Amino acid sequence: MKDPYSILGLDRSASKEELESKYKELKAVYSEGRFQPGAEGMKAARNLNDLENAWIDICEDLKSKETSTKFTATESPESESEQIKVEAEELRSEEVKTESDEKDALAYADSLIKEKKIDEAQRVLDNISDRNAEWHYLQSRIYYNREWISECKKHLEMAVNADPTNEKYKRTLDKLNQIIGNKNANPENLHSEDQRYQYEQQNMNAGNSLLNCCSTYCLMSMCCDLCCRC
Repeated sequence: MKDPYSILGLDRSASKEELESKYKELKAVYSEGRFQPGAEGMKAARNLNDLENAWIDICEDLKSKETSTKFTATESPESESEQIKVEAEELRSEEVKTESDEKDALAYADSLIKEKKIDEAQRVLDNISDRNAEWHYLQSRIYYNREWISECKKHLEMAVNADPTNEKYKRTLDKLNQIIGNKNANPENLHSEDQRYQYEQQNMNAGNSLLNCCSTYCLMSMCCDLCCRC
């Protein structure tokens, strides 16, 4: 696994301020690059994904270092315990607020995708820190709209792995695999519920056409027999 600090082009001795500055600089470059067409945009998207994963690891590393150096030997065990409790409560409160905000953001991104405002939806997803199953599902839809099928499939698989019981994710991945394997499949049906209905209707129409042909043939045969007898 690649060292997260090397992805930023820095080493572990870099200060927190240097790391944050470099992260923001690279994020701006890759975020802008994703909107380029073809392979260039896809490469920037991959780089951004690697950058975000590296930043998560770096933040965890920095937090671990801060925790280990925060309390000095002069503090009593009781004061340390109380401080830990206070910080834990503050963290829980912050997490609840963040979780609520990010659920709203995911719903907003979903509505933007439905309105085909793909660039705006991508910016909303970029600002969400919790990359959960729904986040990967929405990211897959954005990549599908950009016709980046391999990236779309990758994020759909990540969504299914993160939430294996979610039928929506599994059904969408199945549809994508059908589209990849069948050149006659309609790509517009990936995120809709009507593909099976359309397929059944096509089969039914084909069956009706065959029945009509058979009926016409039988009728013509009867007419020929009658003509020959006259």
